[in-house]
Amino acid sequence: MAKNSIYCYIVEGECEKNLIQSIKNELLLSGSVKVKNIVTENLSNNFIRLFRPNTTCILIFDKDVYVNKGSAIP
Repeated sequence: MAKNSIYCYIVEGECEKNLIQSIKNELLLSGSVKVKNIVTENLSNNFIRLFRPNTTCILIFDKDVYVNKGSAIP
């Protein structure tokens, strides 16, 4: 990993955000944390444009049961 890289952690919810904030500088590289549920929402062009070039985005989500129109996807 490059020394001056930009990192962004995209997390599913507030619980994951709090976890990343608490361990960010000890176990993870420093970077911004954004809450976006990528399992149920699309990443819009406007959201993607917020990132600087060469930003490394790290997606963090847990394995919940997602219910969509009556069907459960594990």
